[in-house]
Amino acid sequence: MDEIITIESLEEIAACQSRPTCTRATKEWLSILFIVKGNGKFIHQGELLTLEDKTVYTGFANGFQQFDIGDGAIGYLLGVNLQKLATSFESVTVAYEELFANSRPCIRLDAESAEEMYWVVTRILRGVRSRGKYSIEIVHKYVSLLLLCLKAQLSDELVLVSMNRKGMLLKGFFSLLEDAFMRAKTVDYYADKLCVTAKHLTNVIKTESGYPTSYHINQRIVLEAKRMAIASGSCLKQIAYELGYEDVSAFSKLFKRVTGETFSNYRCNLKFGYAKLEKVLHSERNRDII
Repeated sequence: MDEIITIESLEEIAACQSRPTCTRATKEWLSILFIVKGNGKFIHQGELLTLEDKTVYTGFANGFQQFDIGDGAIGYLLGVNLQKLATSFESVTVAYEELFANSRPCIRLDAESAEEMYWVVTRILRGVRSRGKYSIEIVHKYVSLLLLCLKAQLSDELVLVSMNRKGMLLKGFFSLLEDAFMRAKTVDYYADKLCVTAKHLTNVIKTESGYPTSYHINQRIVLEAKRMAIASGSCLKQIAYELGYEDVSAFSKLFKRVTGETFSNYRCNLKFGYAKLEKVLHSERNRDII
């Protein structure tokens, strides 16, 4: 059963967070966080969100982190392996993955829809914890029903919170890049921190900005190198070390690849530019005196 569906109550999530050995489903799984009632906060793809009554939050597993759950809150976090579920129950297909990947992550439910959702989720919970002969087949059908309900909500445009998943991931990436570029140089690092695959991150970043993830990482590193060269006049070796490079030649090659010129030429052009500017300023001062 754990290979198809996982389900935790908010109480279990709170207890799980206090245990250092706690693990969650892998980030390839679809996650559905259903809040029946209560309040609190959590982090989703780097954004701090508020728990609200009769609300469903969708995303991919490990994208939901650092829960701060208020007293008396009732809700459930489900993890669904869409591919394995599809092989067992034909009406559920991996097309749902694309649906939720491109949708807004927050769905507000009316009272009737919330009651229906609660009915389905509690039966999934009962089935997961049951050891009955037909419990797996029953759970598959209820999960399928749950996904169909969510799809209907999205298709009917009942999403009242405007929050674009791709835009949120883009914002999270650039915020993380600004904080970590001096120590982190790989796409895998940023993807892991943002709880997505490196391929998905690159696809989103390239679609939204026109350039792949690695391009932005390298541009930020080189921009900082230029700032250091202007502000302090440091040599190539000093700047490379400050930017986290133990191999100075690797940084030198990166600088040339990004800028089209060697670091030495860049420094020479800076000095030439300063000299030319100083000459102009000197001429202006002499003119003012005359």
